[in-house]
Parts: sequence; structure tokens; C-alpha cells
Amino acid sequence: MSEKTAILFFHRAESEEKKYKSFRASVVTFLNSRTRKLISRSGLPVFEYIDNIQENISLQERFYLAVNSTFKIGFEHVIVVGNDCPQLQLGDVHKASKQLESTDLVIGPDLRGGTYLLGISRNIFTKEWALSLPWHTNRFAEVAATEIENVSYLDKLIDFNYSTELPSIKKIKFRRSLIQAFIQLFKSFNNSIFKIIDSSISIIEYKQLRAPPAHLHI
Repeated sequence: MSEKTAILFFHRAESEEKKYKSFRASVVTFLNSRTRKLISRSGLPVFEYIDNIQENISLQERFYLAVNSTFKIGFEHVIVVGNDCPQLQLGDVHKASKQLESTDLVIGPDLRGGTYLLGISRNIFTKEWALSLPWHTNRFAEVAATEIENVSYLDKLIDFNYSTELPSIKKIKFRRSLIQAFIQLFKSFNNSIFKIIDSSISIIEYKQLRAPPAHLHI
């Protein structure tokens, strides 16, 4: 695997995640745990930013600071993943890493026009670009690729932000290796209606998974 590429696990704190998505704590814990285990097996350096509410800084700004801090360590490419795509596999991460050797931006699109993965090269990453990203809209993937000449795409996958997405799971052709993951996930769901509430998120904690915990307060 490339020594120039790192993975950034960018997500809300569990207390905020279950509040804004109306998930039970066990659902959030499962999604976070699965993502951490998956990316830790990638062979790439892994960093995690856990975000809590901070009213004076936008989500776009916090995303910029998180990714920029990873680039400052010396990496040329950063693969950003969240915690809400149980379909994500190790092969998707490896494919994104490989594609970043020849493309500037790798997009893992979800079914709503958002993304479950963004592979970003240092040479196209700017604050202006990061601040332009329309989070929580169906234009995120489209805007991310705007004016970037060299873009590649992974397969479309489903993530969990809306209750209306849950019935669509029946229409998806699952990869065999994911069946058990979904069984565990559904055991964690309660019967309530899930919803997403747009909110600001702040970067509070930083830690590298492959070393003793370190913290970055911004």
C-alpha cells in the first residue's frame, strides 16, 4: 500500500450521532466499531476525528481543518470515510488508494447524491473547495467533482441517514461478506422512525489508531 496515503475517519461523537439521527446507542456503537475494524486492516495509517457541537465554526470549516491537519503530517492523499455505510468493504478502501495514484479525487457516491468516501489529493485540496461542499444535500458528490479534471468513482452504496432509505435495502444486491454485518446492524435498530437533522459539528478530538491516543483541540 502507498506510504503517501492515510485514512481519516471523520464522524460525530456517539452522543451527537444518536441525537441527530435518532439512532439507538447500540446502532452508533456498531457502526463506529465496524468502521474502525475495517480501516485498521487497510495497511494504511489511520486517523480519527471525533466531532462535537461548536457553534462558531461550520461543518465545512471543520472538515477543512481535519483534512488539512492530515496533509500537514506529510501525506499526499487522504481517504475520508464516515461511519454510516455498512456496505463499505476493505476492497473499496484499497481501490480508492490505488486510484489516487493516478487521479486527484476519488468519490464513493451514495444513493442520495452524497458520498460515503472521498479520496483527496493534496494538489487539489484548498480551503475554497472544502468550504464549497454542500453537506446534507443531494448535490454533495456533484459539487465535490466540479472543476476537478481528474476524478474517478467507486460503486454506489447505501448509507443510513433517512428512514426512507431503509426499505430500499431489499432492492440491493448484497456482497456475500456483508450479510452478517447487516444482520448485526438490524439487531441494533429500534422500531422508531429515523431522521436526520442538519447541524454544525466541531472537531474536538484527534487520535491515531495505530499508536497511543493523541488529542488535537482546535
